[in-house]
Amino acid sequence: MLPVNGIPVIDYSIRQLKRAGVSEIGIVIHASQPSIREHLGSGDRHGVSITYLQQQETRGLADAIRSGRSFLGGDSFLVMLGDNLIEGPVEALRTAVEMEGAHGAIMLARVENPRQFGVAVVEQGRVVDLEEKPEHPRSDLAIAGAYAFRTGVWLHIDRLRPSRRGEYELTDVLQMMIGQTEKIVYSLLDTPFFDVGTPEQWIAANRHLMAEDGSRNVIADGVDLEGTVLIPPVRIGKGATIRNSRLGPFVTVGESCRLEACTIDNSIILEQAELAHLYALNSAFGAMSRINAPLATNKPARFIIGDKSSIIE
Repeated sequence: MLPVNGIPVIDYSIRQLKRAGVSEIGIVIHASQPSIREHLGSGDRHGVSITYLQQQETRGLADAIRSGRSFLGGDSFLVMLGDNLIEGPVEALRTAVEMEGAHGAIMLARVENPRQFGVAVVEQGRVVDLEEKPEHPRSDLAIAGAYAFRTGVWLHIDRLRPSRRGEYELTDVLQMMIGQTEKIVYSLLDTPFFDVGTPEQWIAANRHLMAEDGSRNVIADGVDLEGTVLIPPVRIGKGATIRNSRLGPFVTVGESCRLEACTIDNSIILEQAELAHLYALNSAFGAMSRINAPLATNKPARFIIGDKSSIIE
């Protein structure tokens, strides 16, 4: 649900699946995640049908997939991780398992820091090994958070045992398939992807999509600007009040925020945040967070502030 350029990440995933010809989508949620159902509803707004699959405990990605077994029935299926923003097409994964006879397919992307990702080793168009955040990576091909499987994957998921961290790992399922010489192929992204589960990647994704959207400001209805300079691109949600500040470039401000005497660049500010007298760069401010303290304003600082957090005098 984290917004990137003003739109929750999950919306981008829904759009990608629709482009791939997928009209029936199951979303695995936990009881602690009602906002996802409230936001997406039945899927009508996106022109798809959404079914919500309840996961009682968060026990790993393979277990999340297992919770959708009755929904999936005997069909091959695509999987997209909810905290990954992928711009490249996922149709190739579907084609690989439905038309070309692969048992599974994964999306890969070349990265500069493979030690932070699951890494694939490939030979002659097939995935022959996987490494989870290796100290000495054997390739620079990171797993980008999109997969496709034929129904034979259930045999491996049924045999799966918890990992050392107590989770049912999808990487282990893929390794089992590779060990059985099942054909695992890949599609290589030629566009950036972002794991918005980290603040750095979230801010980077926001900057990337704002740049793609063009150098323009997007100001919603009911915004009160006084004595403020906007350096595009800046996006401001409805009902925000901003006074005597300098924002941009690459800043998004959520609905009903209040900013006073702030200088902010390349940052995300979620709804109802109240910020005053600060100079921020590469920062993320959670919903209903509050900063009103005598902070230095002659040089930029970096803030990562969670929802409902406060720094006050």
